[in-house]
Amino acid sequence: MKENNHLRPAAALLAALALTVTAELSGEASPTDAPPVEVLVEEALRAAPSLEAMHERLAAARELVHPAGALPSPMLELMLQNERLDRLTVGDMGMSMLGPELRQTFPWPGKRAAWRAVAELDADAREVEIELAGRELSKAVRQAAAGIWAVERRLELVAGALDLQQLLIQTVMARYGTGEGEQAAVVRAQLEGSRLARQRLELDGAREVLVATLARLLGRPPGSPFGSFTERPVVGLPPPPWGELARAASPLVASRRLAVERAQREEEAARLALRPDLTAGAGLAYRGSLDPVVSLRFGLEVPLWRRQVQEPKLRAAGHELAAAHAALRQAELDAASEAARLEADWRRVRSVARLTESTLVPQTSAAIDSARSAYLGGRGELAMVVEALRMWLEARMELVDLQAREAAIEAEVQVLVGDTHEAGSGGPSAAEGGAR
Repeated sequence: MKENNHLRPAAALLAALALTVTAELSGEASPTDAPPVEVLVEEALRAAPSLEAMHERLAAARELVHPAGALPSPMLELMLQNERLDRLTVGDMGMSMLGPELRQTFPWPGKRAAWRAVAELDADAREVEIELAGRELSKAVRQAAAGIWAVERRLELVAGALDLQQLLIQTVMARYGTGEGEQAAVVRAQLEGSRLARQRLELDGAREVLVATLARLLGRPPGSPFGSFTERPVVGLPPPPWGELARAASPLVASRRLAVERAQREEEAARLALRPDLTAGAGLAYRGSLDPVVSLRFGLEVPLWRRQVQEPKLRAAGHELAAAHAALRQAELDAASEAARLEADWRRVRSVARLTESTLVPQTSAAIDSARSAYLGGRGELAMVVEALRMWLEARMELVDLQAREAAIEAEVQVLVGDTHEAGSGGPSAAEGGAR
């Protein structure tokens, strides 16, 4: 029996489709040169100039703690006391003298400790800023890596679909050449191939953008190679709910707590400012041939303008303290609300991903099998195979997007709760109970 030449591309296409259906996303990953995401995070934290600048500002704030509680500089004065107006009588008259005097102000007990405590809290606030910046940088690195992982998986899917589409085009053209097909089928097959080629170009561009973003975060020069991210970056998280943990570990809440403590110290300092400062002085006066005179002085600041100066400052400090408490309550509410939002989004994405993986993915595989069988039996059109292939591709790309979104949410949660429950790249999240 003579073999039909136009059936050879169709047979090759259907064989390729059968292999494609059986090769799911859970197949063995190809080797990669990309380091684990934890290594990238550490590299970013070491290389970020912004964090280096913040550490320098922290060091500067620490240097200012001791001076904040130091005594004010003493005053050195030169004293001249003369009994006559017409001539200098130092050495001739007993009350005429010339000499230096040293005067020192001593703040009321407790003032210096309050000033020093405020400076220490300012330095602590710098540390919290560094912690928050580090978590934000970690989130950006993880999300960029997850984005690259997702784009690469989509590129693999599109590349496989393009190979199948080329076989499809050959099949349709062969049938058209023998008069068994229509020109519209050829055009449609070519249009589908052009759509996939454009999609691949868009994905290539998206990967370049993400790679450039990751290189900037790591302090690497543009165009630095990273290799392929074959495993999805995963952040190990404690089991939800995360509200209480976010209130306890959020850097923003910690900064608001420090602001409350600082406002308390400021109010204490303002209350101590109502107390007068003390002064003490000593001098040695020269009297010529007469014996020198030693003088000692003690003074007390007279707060005549306390109602116009100190008391308004004390009331203002009280208002600042009340505002700091309100800001702390708001920060705790915001942290809990953000944690609840992320938890709801995380649960939604995981549920949709599981449903997609358990229903749409196998159903689209079955659709390809059905379309293939119908086409082989002469009961269906090749367009059914094209549509089944498109649904197959869309289902798997949707699953990749959902998994990348899950990783992005985990990185956002890490900003709130910290990385004390960190897991390795590609491993199961602790919030998932170790199972996927």
